[in-house]
Amino acid sequence: MKRLITTISTITLIMLLLYWPLMFFLTHRPVVPKVIPRFPDYILHFVGYACLGLLFGVRAKLLRRATWTRFAIAMLVIAGYAALDELTQPYFRRQADWKDWLADLLGAMAGWWLGWLLVVLGRWILQWRRSGRIPPHVEVGID
Repeated sequence: MKRLITTISTITLIMLLLYWPLMFFLTHRPVVPKVIPRFPDYILHFVGYACLGLLFGVRAKLLRRATWTRFAIAMLVIAGYAALDELTQPYFRRQADWKDWLADLLGAMAGWWLGWLLVVLGRWILQWRRSGRIPPHVEVGID
């Protein structure tokens, strides 16, 4: 179990280190690539930052560091980055918008909690499988 947690934690760190620069690149392109469907900008911001928050949340929960303090620190880091991201976009012929920044924050928070929930559910499933018992609310039988 410990090796699995270490492996997943390492993978999420690598994904975070690859995803964050990619997100910076995509949010500073003058034209949105054609491979991305045409959605309102705030939805793209929400989803992009939800992925970032998810990686933060999964890693924190896996390492058993998912506390309110760490959540607040992660959100402050992401909020600062999102503000910097919005403030630098006009230099790349993009428009800065406080609504996009708000979508960034809401997405990061949603992603953190989704990541937290996925780790909790994953641990529950692993414990359930190891025990060999089926919880009463999951048991399905044919009479």
